[in-house]
Amino acid sequence: MAAWVAGQGFPGAISVEHWSEFGLDRNIQVVPAERMKSKRSHRVPSSTAAVTTLTAVKGLDNIYVFPGPKRNTHLSNSAMLQILKRLERTSITEHGFRSTFRDWCAESTNYPGHLAGMALAHTLRDKTEAAYRRGDLLEKRAQLMADWARFCSKPANAEKNCRLGRARRNLTSALCSEAAARVVELAG
Repeated sequence: MAAWVAGQGFPGAISVEHWSEFGLDRNIQVVPAERMKSKRSHRVPSSTAAVTTLTAVKGLDNIYVFPGPKRNTHLSNSAMLQILKRLERTSITEHGFRSTFRDWCAESTNYPGHLAGMALAHTLRDKTEAAYRRGDLLEKRAQLMADWARFCSKPANAEKNCRLGRARRNLTSALCSEAAARVVELAG
């Protein structure tokens, strides 16, 4: 879950990620077009925190990043919801983390909205603007994701000027910490 929150994976999508998508030495993931709603591949910069978590689980399976209980299977699409349930956080939805990320970008950073949208792999509705925007702002998104990972790893009271609600800060920070500890425990 920590890698999912830090990388802003899509609900249900992280469970089927393959190791072949990751270049951990380059801190990048390339999600293939067939797994994207837009049907275009998407490069995702991985924060150091996400790479650390992923490296901890690297030996569990040769194919899937998060293997299922049976050989050569991946976690079920509901795995993240089950984790939230075990953490007794049943009022939270998977998509809520993406919403929290977007709110954090808008309310607590100076990053432009279009950069946050690109980080979430949102497509442009304006066809003219989409025709002119050919880059993916990978370097800028890498800095954004590093800042998000730093935010997620801090205790809720660490950012006094953060306008994101205290409850959301507490929750994001606690879940990242709990999930990261659990992943390392399972891998160890």
